[in-house]
Amino acid sequence: MAIYLRDYGGQVDEIRVDDIATDITAGTVTVVRDCIVFYPYAVDVSVKDYAIAVKKCLQAEADKKTGTGEEIAAGDRVYGDPADSYKVSATKGSGYQYLGIAKIAATASGTSVMIAYDGTLHDVL
Repeated sequence: MAIYLRDYGGQVDEIRVDDIATDITAGTVTVVRDCIVFYPYAVDVSVKDYAIAVKKCLQAEADKKTGTGEEIAAGDRVYGDPADSYKVSATKGSGYQYLGIAKIAATASGTSVMIAYDGTLHDVL
Protein backbone atom coordinates (compact mmCIF):
# COMPACT_ATOMS: atom_id res chain seq x y z
CA MET A 1 0.00 0.00 0.00
CA ALA A 2 1.20 3.48 -0.72
CA ILE A 3 -1.42 6.25 -0.55
CA TYR A 4 -4.33 6.75 1.84
CA LEU A 5 -7.15 9.29 1.68
CA ARG A 6 -7.04 11.79 4.56
CA ASP A 7 -9.27 14.47 3.02
CA TYR A 8 -12.60 13.51 4.52
CA GLY A 9 -14.26 16.91 4.33
CA GLY A 10 -12.63 18.58 1.37
CA GLN A 11 -12.64 18.29 -2.37
CA VAL A 12 -11.91 14.85 -3.81
CA ASP A 13 -11.88 14.19 -7.57
CA GLU A 14 -12.87 10.57 -8.16
CA ILE A 15 -13.46 8.32 -11.13
CA ARG A 16 -15.37 5.06 -11.42
CA VAL A 17 -13.32 2.12 -12.67
CA ASP A 18 -15.49 -0.63 -14.18
CA ASP A 19 -14.83 -4.32 -14.83
CA ILE A 20 -12.52 -4.92 -11.87
CA ALA A 21 -11.22 -8.50 -12.23
CA THR A 22 -9.33 -8.98 -8.95
CA ASP A 23 -9.73 -7.81 -5.37
CA ILE A 24 -8.14 -4.45 -4.56
CA THR A 25 -6.48 -3.48 -1.29
CA ALA A 26 -7.12 0.03 0.05
CA GLY A 27 -4.18 2.30 -0.77
CA THR A 28 -3.26 0.54 -4.01
CA VAL A 29 -1.91 2.90 -6.68
CA THR A 30 -2.23 2.22 -10.40
CA VAL A 31 -2.64 3.90 -13.79
CA VAL A 32 -6.20 4.27 -15.12
CA ARG A 33 -6.68 5.93 -18.47
CA ASP A 34 -4.34 8.95 -18.34
CA CYS A 35 -4.19 9.32 -14.55
CA ILE A 36 -2.32 7.77 -11.66
CA VAL A 37 -5.04 6.92 -9.16
CA PHE A 38 -5.30 5.27 -5.78
CA TYR A 39 -8.12 3.23 -4.32
CA PRO A 40 -9.24 4.65 -0.95
CA TYR A 41 -11.28 1.54 -0.11
CA ALA A 42 -10.80 -2.19 -0.50
CA VAL A 43 -12.84 -3.87 -3.25
CA ASP A 44 -14.07 -7.45 -3.11
CA VAL A 45 -14.97 -8.57 -6.65
CA SER A 46 -17.38 -11.17 -5.30
CA VAL A 47 -19.49 -8.21 -4.10
CA LYS A 48 -19.03 -5.69 -6.94
CA ASP A 49 -17.08 -5.40 -10.19
CA TYR A 50 -16.30 -1.68 -10.05
CA ALA A 51 -14.30 0.61 -7.80
CA ILE A 52 -14.03 4.29 -6.99
CA ALA A 53 -10.52 5.68 -7.48
CA VAL A 54 -9.12 9.07 -6.44
CA LYS A 55 -7.22 11.08 -9.04
CA LYS A 56 -6.94 14.33 -7.07
CA CYS A 57 -7.48 15.40 -3.45
CA LEU A 58 -6.38 18.09 -1.04
CA GLN A 59 -4.89 15.75 1.54
CA ALA A 60 -3.56 12.21 1.29
CA GLU A 61 -0.95 10.33 3.28
CA ALA A 62 1.75 8.76 1.09
CA ASP A 63 4.32 6.17 2.13
CA LYS A 64 7.90 7.44 1.74
CA LYS A 65 10.61 5.46 0.00
CA THR A 66 12.36 3.47 2.69
CA GLY A 67 16.08 3.38 3.37
CA THR A 68 16.80 6.78 1.82
CA GLY A 69 16.97 8.85 5.03
CA GLU A 70 15.40 11.66 3.03
CA GLU A 71 13.72 14.65 4.62
CA ILE A 72 10.85 16.15 2.68
CA ALA A 73 10.05 19.83 3.27
CA ALA A 74 6.57 21.33 3.12
CA GLY A 75 6.08 22.61 -0.42
CA ASP A 76 8.42 20.07 -2.06
CA ARG A 77 7.16 18.27 -5.14
CA VAL A 78 6.90 14.54 -4.51
CA TYR A 79 7.35 11.78 -7.06
CA GLY A 80 6.18 8.17 -6.91
CA ASP A 81 8.34 5.24 -7.91
CA PRO A 82 6.23 2.81 -9.99
CA ALA A 83 8.73 0.02 -9.29
CA ASP A 84 8.18 0.45 -5.52
CA SER A 85 4.37 0.72 -5.21
CA TYR A 86 4.56 4.48 -5.93
CA LYS A 87 6.28 5.23 -2.63
CA VAL A 88 7.25 8.89 -2.72
CA SER A 89 10.44 10.92 -2.70
CA ALA A 90 11.24 14.60 -3.23
CA THR A 91 14.01 13.48 -5.57
CA LYS A 92 12.81 12.57 -9.06
CA GLY A 93 14.46 9.32 -10.05
CA SER A 94 14.38 7.62 -13.44
CA GLY A 95 10.80 6.66 -14.29
CA TYR A 96 9.31 8.38 -11.23
CA GLN A 97 5.94 10.09 -11.67
CA TYR A 98 4.83 13.42 -10.18
CA LEU A 99 2.15 12.84 -7.50
CA GLY A 100 1.76 16.17 -5.72
CA ILE A 101 3.13 18.63 -3.18
CA ALA A 102 4.13 17.92 0.42
CA LYS A 103 1.81 19.76 2.80
CA ILE A 104 3.74 19.04 6.00
CA ALA A 105 7.46 18.39 6.41
CA ALA A 106 8.50 14.76 6.87
CA THR A 107 11.56 13.82 8.90
CA ALA A 108 14.30 11.52 7.64
CA SER A 109 13.05 8.76 9.95
CA GLY A 110 9.38 9.33 9.03
CA THR A 111 7.62 6.65 7.02
CA SER A 112 4.96 8.83 5.39
CA VAL A 113 4.21 12.38 4.29
CA MET A 114 0.98 14.38 3.90
CA ILE A 115 0.55 15.58 0.33
CA ALA A 116 -1.87 17.46 -1.88
CA TYR A 117 -2.34 14.57 -4.32
CA ASP A 118 -2.66 15.13 -8.07
CA GLY A 119 -2.44 12.08 -10.30
CA THR A 120 -3.43 14.07 -13.39
CA LEU A 121 -0.10 15.88 -13.92
CA HIS A 122 2.23 12.88 -13.74
CA ASP A 123 3.44 13.23 -17.32
CA VAL A 124 3.85 17.03 -17.17
CA LEU A 125 6.06 17.72 -14.15
